[in-house]
Amino acid sequence: MRIATLMTISFLNIVLLLFSLLIPPFPLHCLHAMDSHSEQAKEFSSPVRVIDQTGRTIELPHPSARTAVLFPQAMGGILVLGLATDTIVGIPNFMLKWTPEKCPDFIRKVAPGLAGVADIGYPGKVNTETLLMLKPDLIIGPVHLMKASDAIRALGFSVVSVKAGFGSISDWHEAISIIAALHGVEDRLETYKSTCSRIVGLADKVGSIEKSRQVSAVFITSFMGKMQAGGSRTSMAFDILTRAGARCPASDLSGAGQISLESLYLWNPDHIFLGETSVPSECRNDPCRAIVSMIPGTDKLKAVISGNVHVVPQDDPECWFSSWFQPANHPLGILWAASLMYPEHLKSLDINAIAEKFFSDVYGYSTYDSSNSTSTDGSIGAEGSIGADGSISGNGMSKNEQETMKK
Repeated sequence: MRIATLMTISFLNIVLLLFSLLIPPFPLHCLHAMDSHSEQAKEFSSPVRVIDQTGRTIELPHPSARTAVLFPQAMGGILVLGLATDTIVGIPNFMLKWTPEKCPDFIRKVAPGLAGVADIGYPGKVNTETLLMLKPDLIIGPVHLMKASDAIRALGFSVVSVKAGFGSISDWHEAISIIAALHGVEDRLETYKSTCSRIVGLADKVGSIEKSRQVSAVFITSFMGKMQAGGSRTSMAFDILTRAGARCPASDLSGAGQISLESLYLWNPDHIFLGETSVPSECRNDPCRAIVSMIPGTDKLKAVISGNVHVVPQDDPECWFSSWFQPANHPLGILWAASLMYPEHLKSLDINAIAEKFFSDVYGYSTYDSSNSTSTDGSIGAEGSIGADGSISGNGMSKNEQETMKK
């Protein structure tokens, strides 16, 4: 009996041994799923090497899984590349001032988690203690504040310098291409670029306009209480207007680009475009009144007399990332501006419906508030309609535009 029992136990041990060899042990790290996914991604990813917009080579052992953003103008690239959900660990919240309780609706729609991300300060006042605690794989900094970036590099961090928000449309696309490569999201980048290309292509009708027939346009915004019509903070807007077929007499202003009443009358533009955040809230529906309120004495300007003063559409009045003249949304800005300056060439387009599709394709939501946007005649075209809740049914484009968008 004893021998039989021992034989049975030995047999069971052999079975258990064979079973353990065939079935791998339960991975204890599954108890920490979020960390394990990140570590596995790093383990099986290839090294990344790019050259940033200062010419510096940036090398990472794997695509960044933990990124901190040092300046707010780069946030648009983070949003269109879909990195805000689980990659961003630090933002310049000292300047953005987002909290879970107080956050722009646009951010709540696109990336609600950003409101709870750690504040790392800004280039002039970096919170190094927070950075050391967060241990980001990558920090995104601006090209024009290299001393701050160099100080962070001295702490052992990888910093990529980009022109996001401070340059041309071409600079913007180069910047987000660099950011995409460092995060391994080139597929998302291609989706964004193809969407931009399709929409900008609709404005190509104005590209054949002779220079002698081009209208002139000035973009005016405010920074720290001072009106600007040139300089680095408006270079994107003037690139948008130029691409939309305008002559921009103020685009070569250097420095801060501050303007005077004398300069405006010297240019006397056909159209004036106002940054939405610069416009007093009580004047947002009356652009001509807005410009006179912002810069007294402008009531005799050609654009004011003819009613060609326009407030740039902004999806969320509390979030300048949603402006159509912001880099991420520049295709909408180009098409909208072109339709206002050359309505005879783009009269069949429905800008509202195109914006709806853009926000859906790029940001992943389709609750765009058309009351903040402007089409050539303020209405939805025959191919689409606005519901009582502001939603758009149909695509709002003529058959020719539909075919163009499909190409």
